[in-house]
Amino acid sequence: MAKNVVLFFTLIVLGSSIAQQTPQCQEMQREEMVRDLTPCLSYLTADVNSPDTLCCSGVQNVNAGANSRDMRQSICVCLKEVANGILNLKDDRAAALPGLCGVKLNIPISKSTDCTKIT
Repeated sequence: MAKNVVLFFTLIVLGSSIAQQTPQCQEMQREEMVRDLTPCLSYLTADVNSPDTLCCSGVQNVNAGANSRDMRQSICVCLKEVANGILNLKDDRAAALPGLCGVKLNIPISKSTDCTKIT
């Protein structure tokens, strides 16, 4: 019985430490990202040929929050969630967006990015 109790608590501690290591997107962070990147929709879905200044301003806002590994991973998860919600998203345009806006965003905008590998 004592071994089972120790094993149970060990699993709880291990489980909580693993859960803390998985990057997550907070609701408020997701809402900010949607607000910042909504002006980019016409570019990301190939309706226009280049992002406008409002879109690039949003990309710069996203980049400004990416000041630590944990924040970059969290932003990555949010970007991935937002990307998965955009119908007709053109992956090549999403990948090119930061560069077109003059931003070095070390977080790929993609539906398939492994955010745990972001440094």
